[in-house]
Amino acid sequence: MKAKKEEIVDEVSSICKEHNSFVILSYSSLDMAKISNIRSTLRKKDNGIKMVKNTLARVAVRNTDLSDVSEYFKGCSAAIAYSSGDPVHFVKDVCDFQKLYSGHLSILGGVIDGQVLSALQVESVAKMPPIEQLYVQFTRSLASPLLELTRVLGAPAKQLVNLLEVYSKNI
Repeated sequence: MKAKKEEIVDEVSSICKEHNSFVILSYSSLDMAKISNIRSTLRKKDNGIKMVKNTLARVAVRNTDLSDVSEYFKGCSAAIAYSSGDPVHFVKDVCDFQKLYSGHLSILGGVIDGQVLSALQVESVAKMPPIEQLYVQFTRSLASPLLELTRVLGAPAKQLVNLLEVYSKNI
């Protein structure tokens, strides 16, 4: 029995060390079909979820740099959803599950890129646009002044062409 617990602690520890994002969830009255749905949906996107007893989870996070996270492991059992991909997409998926299984699944906190977050902060990350959209917005903000400068610099030349056109018609 002790070896099995040590194996679980090692697995949870490695999840916390190897993945850049994870969310701690409290779950109650979720049947196996719902848990399997969450698990398979997350796996399709190269993410995962691990159900674990809170006492074992607290021991596991003490073995990492994220000991502050242990405060979120309260009660009987928790689930740790984890990802190495884009944290915004991942957190949106987890929040969608929270809405889908309202009353049975709730976010307790999480970690994104080593930063410990409260439940409210995790949910606010879910409201952010995806990284691809942020890149587009940033690129547009860089390109906009250049396009405006090009238009302003080109205006006198265009006016000269228009003036010459009108002059040539009058000749």
